[in-house]
Amino acid sequence: VKLREETRIDLNIEALSEESSLKGIFVKKMLEKIEEEKNSQKMNNSHEIEKLEKALDYGLRAFDGKVKLNVD
Repeated sequence: VKLREETRIDLNIEALSEESSLKGIFVKKMLEKIEEEKNSQKMNNSHEIEKLEKALDYGLRAFDGKVKLNVD
C-alpha cells in the first residue's frame, strides 16, 4: 500500500507573494515558474506543473516548520 499526500495549505498565496520576506519571495518565484510552465508550448507539461505546485506546498510547510528531514 502506498499513500500519497493530497492535502493543500489553505493560504492566500497571492497575498503571500506580495510580502517582502524570504517566504514572500519564495512564493512569488514559485508562482512565476508555475505560470511560465502553464504558458509554455511544451506537450504534456502537466506533470511538471504538478511538481512545481508540490514544491510550493512543501516549501510553505518547511517555512512553518511542518516538514521533517529524514536522514538515514
